[in-house]
Parts: sequence; C-alpha cells; structure tokens
Amino acid sequence: MSNNRYPFYDNWSFLLTKSNATIGELDRQKLRFKRVELPHDWLIYDTKNLYKDGCGWYTKEFEIIDGEIDDLGMDLTKGVLRSKETGMEHYVARIMRGEKVLLRFEGVYMDSTLYVNGKKIGDWKYGYSTFEMDITKALVQGKNRVTLQVRFRSPNSRWYSGAGIFRKVYLKVCPAICMSDESYVHTRETEGGFDITVRTELAGRVGENYGCTYRLWKGEELVKDFGWIPEKDGRVELQGFVEEPLRWDIDAPNLYHLTVDLQSQGREEAFDSQKITVGFRTLEFTTDKGLFLNGKHVKIHGVCEHHDLGCLGAAFRKPAMARKIRMLQSMGVNAIRTSHNMPAAELMDLADEMGILILSEAFDMWERPKTEFDYARFFDKWCEKDVSSWVRRDRNHPSLLMWSIGNEIYDTHADAHGQDITRRLAAAVRQWDPLENAPISIGSNYMPWEGAQNCADIAYDIAVINLEDDEKEDREKDFKRKPIKIYISSYGGSVYDMWMLIDTIGASKTPVYTYCVGYAMSAAFQLFLSGHKRFIGSNATLMYHQIYCWRSGKYQDLVDDREHT
Repeated sequence: MSNNRYPFYDNWSFLLTKSNATIGELDRQKLRFKRVELPHDWLIYDTKNLYKDGCGWYTKEFEIIDGEIDDLGMDLTKGVLRSKETGMEHYVARIMRGEKVLLRFEGVYMDSTLYVNGKKIGDWKYGYSTFEMDITKALVQGKNRVTLQVRFRSPNSRWYSGAGIFRKVYLKVCPAICMSDESYVHTRETEGGFDITVRTELAGRVGENYGCTYRLWKGEELVKDFGWIPEKDGRVELQGFVEEPLRWDIDAPNLYHLTVDLQSQGREEAFDSQKITVGFRTLEFTTDKGLFLNGKHVKIHGVCEHHDLGCLGAAFRKPAMARKIRMLQSMGVNAIRTSHNMPAAELMDLADEMGILILSEAFDMWERPKTEFDYARFFDKWCEKDVSSWVRRDRNHPSLLMWSIGNEIYDTHADAHGQDITRRLAAAVRQWDPLENAPISIGSNYMPWEGAQNCADIAYDIAVINLEDDEKEDREKDFKRKPIKIYISSYGGSVYDMWMLIDTIGASKTPVYTYCVGYAMSAAFQLFLSGHKRFIGSNATLMYHQIYCWRSGKYQDLVDDREHT
C-alpha cells in the first residue's frame, strides 16, 4: 500500500433512478440524494426486489489545495484533513508541479462511469475488478465534485450480485516521480533460507540518481536492510537473500512486511513509499501425492464462497468476513475458492493473517453468456484490463494458491475460439506473474469434451474439475491419459461423501484419489447445520452466513446418519 493513498469512502450521497437517466438530469433532483456509507449495496435495502433494474448515482464533494494547507480549523482523521465546521475533506495535490490525483475503486457492480465536475473521466465494466482513473485534468483548486454512475440490468448473474460501490474507495496523490503500482515480490527457497526478488516500476519524471531502498521487517524489528538500488530504464530490481525466515503456513501464518522507499541517491526523504506484506512459503503440486505446503502434505478442505455476506448484502465488511472465516476454520476449512470472481482486497489480507489458502477466480463467463445482461457483453474488449488489475493487486499474497481464469466456461468446449481466449487469458496472467507465484487453473465440468481438454493442454497448470459423484471413473481415465495434469475435485452432489472422501485422500487404494488434492465444497455448512458430529462443538453462531447449496444431494442422509458416524 502506498503512503500517498487516502480513504475516500466517507460523506457520499446516493440517488437511485430509472435505468435511462443521464447526468444532465441530476441537478433537478439534488434534494433527493441521501447520505450513505461506503461500501454500499443498494439492492439489499429492498429484499422484495433484489434484482430490480436501476441506475445508481453516487456523489461526493471535496477540496484540492495546490500548495501548503492551513490546518487551522481542521481535524486529522484517517490521514485526511477535515473541516471542523463542515466535515469537508481537504487534500494537498501540487498539480502545477506535476503531481497527479487518481481515484481507486476496489469494486463497483457494475458497468460504471466516472465524472468529475461534470466531465466524463472514463468507464469501467466489470463489477469485481479493481480500477483506477486519473482525474487530475478535471480538478480545480478548491471545491470539486465526483459523481459515479452505476447501471444495473437484470439478469446479470447466477447468484445475488448486489449493486453499487460495494468495496472501498481511495484517493491517491502521486508525486511527479512515483511507483506506478505495488512492487512485485517473489520468493524461492534455497540453501539456508530464501532468495527474494522485488521488481518496482517507476512512473513520471524518472531520471538519473533515482532508486529504491528496500527493508524487510518482522513487526517493528528490522530483519534486513537491502540498501539503495538505482533505477534502470524505469525499473528497480532487488535480488536478495533472507536467512531462515519463519514460514507462512495455514497453522502458523507468519508474516513480514517489506518497505520500499523511492529516493534520490544520498537523500533520506522519500518521494513515494510502499509497505508490502510478505510470506515465505513453498508450494508443490504433484500428480501422485497431491499438494505439499512447506514440504508437508496438505489435504485441501475448502469451500466455494460467493462475495456477499448473506443478509448483510454485497457491501464488504472486513469484521463480518473475519467472523465467517473463523466459523469456517472451526469446521476444519483451510481453503476458499472465490466463486466465481475476484475477491475483495481485504479477503486476501485476512487469508494472509488467518492462514487460509485462496483459489482466486476471475470469471463465471467469457464471451458466451449465462444470463442476458452478464459480463459477456463486455468481455472481449475488457478482459485483459481485468486480469491485469487482478493479478497485479493480489500476486504478492502468501495465501494465494492458484489463479483460476474461469468457472464452467461454455466457450472452452463450444468451438475452437475457446482455445484462443484461453491463450489470451493465460498470457495475461503470466505477463503480470512471470515468476509464477501461483499456477493457472480453471474450474470445469466440461472435461469430457475434446475442446475443454484442448484448452487444458494449452494453458492450465491445474485443471479444477467440478466433479459429480458418478464421474470419478471417467476422471480417472482422463488423468491416466494426460498424467502431467493435476485434477482437483471442486464439488459434488453428496456433501457427506465429499467430506468423507477428503479423509481418505492418499490412503485409498483407488488410483483416482492419489491426485485429488482436495475439495472446494459449496455446501459444507450443511454439515454444520445438520449437527453432524464432525462439526459439533463449534461455538460459532450462524447469524448471516449464506449457504450455497447448489446441489443438496444426500442432505437427508446426513441428518439420518448422524448417530451412526
């Protein structure tokens, strides 16, 4: 996270209009705007119309000071100066000296357009990917107004999506020379410790005598000062070594942080700074024994989690998600599949802190739609932008297990064009994760089709099969046909059988189990609710957790069989 990034989610107002409303009509409806707190999901407020079409308008006023600010009469809250009298936020941005101002939206569902002082800045289509827009040229010194238009047309999803600015917003002030994004960190185990590679991209007025100072910390303790490294062709690269660091593991999620300071040679003052979470761990996927984390065999006990928080809606709340993860861990869960879209940034942070592996998924559809107004409308033009945003934001997290470029994608088996899209997406992932912090995968229930198999051959390091109970023998044949691929069963019709299967992975005499790393169960909470003794004893109280029981399977068997298990 950059030191020049400020929370920008207070003092917003909201108005819901018909789908065909334009920004020119808003002045006549000023009095109808109501103050809201971000993150915000407007659909959850009307539970009888959770899929109603509409156009949401968010607006906020703030002040830009191009010079020194007089902080008399100001309160400093969350790093932002606010007027004691009006609550107006004030930001110092020396625009005339080359500084830039950007707005960063962690997630807006969906099809949004940003305006500043009535001037259109740009569009963003996908509801789950983070985006930034440069608003510098539209700003004036003094009071400014930002307006975001969000269009919601239903049906656009196979699950409850929510609508609006449902993740956090930040304002970034970038100096004339700055770091363009969070530095890319890669670690590799070697004799006596870990090699560490850090790549930092610079932007702006880059010239001679600029470089970065890298320091590794454990809490407040300085572990290693790597020193100052000069830039070359707009990039700074650290090649270092860390002696015997504590490992990040699901049982002991030890975390470090790396500070990166952009400086000119011989000067202590930093033009820009970053603080990056780092975890040292090794991941190995094998075709005969499954997954090894830090050299230890691990069976994945996972859940498929959609992005919303049940009756709380889609507006992301970190404490609610932390509570959910604690509940899942009490059941024995050690992994989450982000079904079927990029997660909130805070979920990745929580996974790092709490010891949860993340199968991070990007899309539920490509160019062939599953609902009338879903993201397939925009996919061809926008998908590389989404993948860039997704991978660049999350590639440093030690909790990252895999990149999944899609779930049950029609395009993969419909025709040969699906292979072209597969190449595009895989290339986009590798462009931004070239050192392979995580392998590429896809969630598929189309592997019997030749087209889907060809897509797997092109790009996937791991094929995540959405396996049904009656397909085990077929998947064993697929594995024997192409043993270089690793298959991970994702969910099945019988919740009970799936969890019991995990208990026998690696021990069963049936060859198909030896390459099953684990299950990302979509309905694991059914066992919890049924009182199955595997989960009895947890103190968790189900207040808001949603249950994605896509296939109820043998749920009644669970209830009937509890006393005999």
